[in-house]
Amino acid sequence: MITDHQPGSLYHALGPFHRHGLNLVQLTSRPIPRSTFRYRFDVVLDGHPQDTEMQAAFAEMRQWTRELRVFGSYAATGEH
Repeated sequence: MITDHQPGSLYHALGPFHRHGLNLVQLTSRPIPRSTFRYRFDVVLDGHPQDTEMQAAFAEMRQWTRELRVFGSYAATGEH
């Protein structure tokens, strides 16, 4: 996901995960090439992109992000 470069943008973009009961497992920032002080954020969540709550969270996030992409999903082993 890419947010605006202003205070609170990332906070607002991540809020739907909490409101829809989704577990954020990992958040990584990565610089955007040829863009000074601009970053994209890669997230790993518990759940499947087609789950109802995940879809609702993504729909809500679109108002707070410049770009939102799902790169894929993989099966969890269930082991901790």
